Amino acid sequence: MGYLDGIQSLQKRMLVDSEFKRLCEKYNIPWAPDRGYEPRWFAGPEASPPRFLIVMAEPAPISPTEESHLLPAVGAVNWLDGYNFKLLEHYWRLNVKALFGEMWPDGTSSMMNLHVGGTCTFWMSLPHGKTTQTVPRELEAFFVEKYFLEILALCANSELIAAGGKASARLSKYNIPHRKCWAFTRPGCNRAEAKASWMRLGQSLR
Repeated sequence: MGYLDGIQSLQKRMLVDSEFKRLCEKYNIPWAPDRGYEPRWFAGPEASPPRFLIVMAEPAPISPTEESHLLPAVGAVNWLDGYNFKLLEHYWRLNVKALFGEMWPDGTSSMMNLHVGGTCTFWMSLPHGKTTQTVPRELEAFFVEKYFLEILALCANSELIAAGGKASARLSKYNIPHRKCWAFTRPGCNRAEAKASWMRLGQSLR
């Protein structure tokens, strides 16, 4: 069984985890798998765990266009090909490209698909308008300890890159080694410091 199969199996366990669902509902975290509000997101190379694993905080709320075009909760990564970067759900991919373009200026897209994966430290979206808030401590601890650490075990040799302060803080809380940069998503990505941090990290990785 490949590592992606293992993560897909984990996601299926999350979907039927009554305690996880109870805690999400307790703290008003949207739970509606039929509309895409299910535990998600992992994307990685098909053949083997990624060399670099980008770790963000949690998936964004589902946009109107995304609702009719949902990506798999777990699947093989495609970072850049075929996306409309003007859409709310895809603009941030260009910021990931800015980082890895420093490392692989030639063939950036194909090299990212081969070597870079992405996930979140928490797999449920906060409600619309609440995305800058923190996930309640009880719910965060439940997910990290029951599921996220197991995800990392399946990617044991991947170098982690925390994108944004929330993701870095969660990794640090569990003494998980990682590099860090500014978030790829708004509002953090709009700061001048963000682009500089992606360039510095890409040059360091290179």
